[in-house]
Amino acid sequence: MKLFFKNLKQYQLKTIPKLIILSLAVVITAFMYACDKGTDSVDFEHYLDANDRRIVHFNAKGKSDYGDFEYQWQFGDGSVGTGKEITHEFGDFGKFTVILTATIEKSNIETSIVKEIEVVIPKITGLDFEVTPDKKNPRLYNFRAVSNTDYGNIEYDWDFGDGMTTSGDNVQYGFEYFGDYEVSLKATISEYEKVSSVSKQFVKVAAPSITRLDIYAVQDDYNPFLYHFKPIAESSWGTLAYEWSFGDGKYAYDEEVQNIYSNYASYAVKVKATIKETGTVKELVKTIEVEQPIFKHYEITYTVDPNDPLKVYFTIENKDGESEDMSQQDSFRWEFSDGNTASGLRVNYRYESYGEKTVYVTLRTAQQTQKTLTKTFTLETPAIKNIKPSGKPSYKAGNIVQYNVVADSEFEDEIEYKWEFNDGTIKSGRIVERDMSYWADIEAGTPGQIKEEVYVTASIPRLNVKVRDLYEIYVIKPSIKNVGINCVNNGYVTNEFICSPNDNGTFPTIAGGGGGKIEYEWVFNGQSYNGANQRFKVDSLAEYPLTLIATIENTNITKQDRISLKTVGKEPYISCYTQPVEDTAENALLTTCTPTYDTNFYTNVRIKWDFGDGSQPYNTLDREKQTHRYKKAGVYPVKITFLSTQSGNEKMYAETEALAMVKPVASGRIWKSSYQTGGANKCGNIYYYFYRGYFDNNFHLFNQDDFTITNEFNASGSCECQGVKGTNNVWYSNGKEIQGGCWGNYNSQTIKTTICKKGTTNIDYECVSNFDN
Repeated sequence: MKLFFKNLKQYQLKTIPKLIILSLAVVITAFMYACDKGTDSVDFEHYLDANDRRIVHFNAKGKSDYGDFEYQWQFGDGSVGTGKEITHEFGDFGKFTVILTATIEKSNIETSIVKEIEVVIPKITGLDFEVTPDKKNPRLYNFRAVSNTDYGNIEYDWDFGDGMTTSGDNVQYGFEYFGDYEVSLKATISEYEKVSSVSKQFVKVAAPSITRLDIYAVQDDYNPFLYHFKPIAESSWGTLAYEWSFGDGKYAYDEEVQNIYSNYASYAVKVKATIKETGTVKELVKTIEVEQPIFKHYEITYTVDPNDPLKVYFTIENKDGESEDMSQQDSFRWEFSDGNTASGLRVNYRYESYGEKTVYVTLRTAQQTQKTLTKTFTLETPAIKNIKPSGKPSYKAGNIVQYNVVADSEFEDEIEYKWEFNDGTIKSGRIVERDMSYWADIEAGTPGQIKEEVYVTASIPRLNVKVRDLYEIYVIKPSIKNVGINCVNNGYVTNEFICSPNDNGTFPTIAGGGGGKIEYEWVFNGQSYNGANQRFKVDSLAEYPLTLIATIENTNITKQDRISLKTVGKEPYISCYTQPVEDTAENALLTTCTPTYDTNFYTNVRIKWDFGDGSQPYNTLDREKQTHRYKKAGVYPVKITFLSTQSGNEKMYAETEALAMVKPVASGRIWKSSYQTGGANKCGNIYYYFYRGYFDNNFHLFNQDDFTITNEFNASGSCECQGVKGTNNVWYSNGKEIQGGCWGNYNSQTIKTTICKKGTTNIDYECVSNFDN
């Protein structure tokens, strides 16, 4: 059987994670035993119930060319269901993976779709409550809850902070005692108790009080003995009742009252105010003058000096313009609130302070009648507003901060300023300077700025005006920019560097608006040097750390740069030469080694020599060349070390090595040939070279290729001294003379360094070793 699969996608449903994406659809379609009849599709829609969001309504949608679907649901919480339309109630809010499987039973066609749905958690927002005191009971308060929710009904629980609780959205509660209470409101969604919110605020249950009480008294225009009274009163709560005592033995109990006096005199009028609901009482006594009508039209007028707000000009004026009555006055006596007095129709007086003032004037006529006029007024304090202090680094020096302050006032030119800094420093003036040798670290969140808390006092002494307040002043901390080290090698002295403090050609400057001078300190080779430009010498070929510290003078503001000076020059090396050796020369194996090095780097040094033959190393101040006599020819490592010449200082500056080729010149040679039995000499000569030792006076064979000593070789047969025979022909064996001539049979014995010397001249001599075959 041939199977057809169209757009087949395989998924393992058991491992599908609960994804955060709201709608993730994966369609799985499997065709088991059917021909492709067309396109099969399945999907579903869902929506949350309006009354309970945990209830979700599902509606399946499917289409197939082969038949009708049957639907099976898996809701992701362990529950299942069937049907095209279905409603399911979830046990909680959250995200669930819902799988819809659509099946055509007869054809074995099965199609599935997976979606993740979210049962949205409800929210309570904007929770608050309103508090309104009751108008009749100062301990009774009305509370109203305010909130919003996107689902369900909200229940409210109140905690009044005194151990009492209640429920409801609008509640009324009476506190037993006056005081401060923290009232808490908790809101909960009744359909889902896991969602709640809390709001708190303090409620002040204050005892009612009478906050203002005064007496308004006015003389009747037609009856000088009749006075009209009314209270000027306010209370925080409740209804006020009044009781009047007019100072002449009569009483009244209404709010607005009047009284007829029988004599011209002074009377102490008392009003008693009572809060009816609580019994709270407040009393006030005020003296009134019952006077003859002649004085009733006069009043005190005043003018404040515009240039001196403490100085006031007073005069007595007739309100009706009846100036002829003024002539009846014999005297005017003024009494000011500070105890000072003055006389005259017109006077001026300078007060010591601002605020509410009362002036009294006693008018006396020629008929000895009198009246006291009273005037209450307020001297307004001249305003010093918009005080704005600031600070910045001074251009004079890096350790000085300049502070400046401006303010608005009609007497601006007269303002005097005082500065009180938090370290106890006190300065005076609109512009002041302060030493800031030690700058604090930058406070987080204010890049480049230092925050200072400073008390600034602005005052006008002539006018007795003073304003003092605490201000936060931000000062830009100076900094040094473009700090870098620029060093170049002195072309004439290879171990000297010329250094200056500039960064790619730009010299250091002070940033942040400050001034002053930049000081430089160089730290090189353990020593400190001051000044902008410096020359530094090094002792050897190496890297030397160099540090530059730039500091704004008289401050702790620094910036550093660090580099390594890399010296340039030839590395030291050694060349060694061994002199030719003759048999009678005293300089056999005498080697001369010459050091070559840059004298600019290696000054005031001594050289330690080690010739590599086990002899004791030794030091010398001679920096030219050194000779050494070896005992044997060979190849030796020669090492020199440069040391300081300072006493007690064994500091090593550098060292180097070389190989000494101790190659002697041969005093003579021997050769040997090989013969075959009954035959002629077929092969050439094999030569061995020898020299005469300086220390042991012996002759030594050596290998001319590698200078190794060969003191013996094996041979058998006879030896013959070639050349002219004579009395000067001498045989030597192992450096000793052999008596008896040059012949000798050794019968295959070892011939050890047997040398034939002819005469005493320094030429090569030959000995022949014939080998028996």
